[in-house]
Amino acid sequence: MTNALFAQIDNLNPNQLVDMTEVKSGSGGRGLLPTGTAIVRLSSYIEFGKHIQTFGGQAKPAAPQFKLGFCIVGGGGQNKAGEGEPYVQEDGNFPFISTFDTTMSQHEKAKAVKYFNALNRVGNKATHFVQKVQEQCLYSLPVSTVTKNGKEYNDFDFTNLQVAVNPQTYKAYTDDEMPKLEDKHIQVFLWEHCTPEMWKSIEIEGQWEAQKDAAGNVTKPARSKNFLQEKCLSAIDFEGSPLQLMLQEQGASYTVPELSTTPEEQPVQAEPELPKAEGTVQAPPSIDD
Repeated sequence: MTNALFAQIDNLNPNQLVDMTEVKSGSGGRGLLPTGTAIVRLSSYIEFGKHIQTFGGQAKPAAPQFKLGFCIVGGGGQNKAGEGEPYVQEDGNFPFISTFDTTMSQHEKAKAVKYFNALNRVGNKATHFVQKVQEQCLYSLPVSTVTKNGKEYNDFDFTNLQVAVNPQTYKAYTDDEMPKLEDKHIQVFLWEHCTPEMWKSIEIEGQWEAQKDAAGNVTKPARSKNFLQEKCLSAIDFEGSPLQLMLQEQGASYTVPELSTTPEEQPVQAEPELPKAEGTVQAPPSIDD
């Protein structure tokens, strides 16, 4: 696969990126997936700038956040009827799963480090997430289901990424044995090294229509689907950032979302059009939920 974003990654100086090998010590959704094992490729790495979050009701200092996304390109599981069911139901239509928005940290116990170490189990030893997007390794990932408040969700632990092994040969799948991603599947955005192409890659056009009750009263106003770009624009360090300067140089129009009066609580929920990670994929996904 050729990709303009990959060419830009080639031109990056790895020394200017956060080296995730320097660990610091110190204090496309298709509904519920059956339990089984998925074969995935890393398709998205998005940096959102700095955001304030709360843990246990207490606000924490603003910290940079990012999200990883994966396309399921193979594998399957056993559905409720006891039948085998492939995860990819249509050629080129890959279920998409992602992590929660995650704090960027090099602390040895940080989720970011655990994710990165899991990605580095396969292929070349990288120093940054974006290099693993470019490498397009194949990983196996267990898929399970959990029930919460009467609803079923898929549960993924992205620290459990492993080499994808062909059960017929007991050897690692080769790149040609699994479908490859297209340019449209790749999303990359680097906060300090952003480009117009990166910005375009995380744009989602359209909006969710307003929802009304039986009497015709609006219960939820219409809202944009473009939540990835909007999160970047709402970063507390947007003013004067490389992103703002780039948009100004491009003459691009943008609207800074109105900031919430309260910090975000973890976990940060993604828009319902994307299957979400670690126990957050509902069956079936619906914008009415």
